[in-house]
Amino acid sequence: MILIWGQFLLAVLIIIVAGSSLSKTGHEIGEKTGLGGLWVGVMLLAVTTSLPEAITAVGSVLLVPEGGADLAVGDVLGSNLFNLMIIVLLDLIHGKGSFLINS
Repeated sequence: MILIWGQFLLAVLIIIVAGSSLSKTGHEIGEKTGLGGLWVGVMLLAVTTSLPEAITAVGSVLLVPEGGADLAVGDVLGSNLFNLMIIVLLDLIHGKGSFLINS
């Protein structure tokens, strides 16, 4: 049980470090190429953060003969709906105006 929690905490730490690094790298790419932050955020970072779902979708279609496509669609839709739900909840909790204005 302790090993499982240790692995979980290690994964959390890796995700935090990787997310911070991804954000800084995206900002640097935007500055060096002259692209706006909106373009880098929408195109580059959105594609990068969606890669796990894409790999899961491809793997489920290739490895699960029956129901793999359903699993792939459920993964992609579930992830996107969860992300939207988190943004809406954070906006509601924040209360006064949009919390994304200054980001």
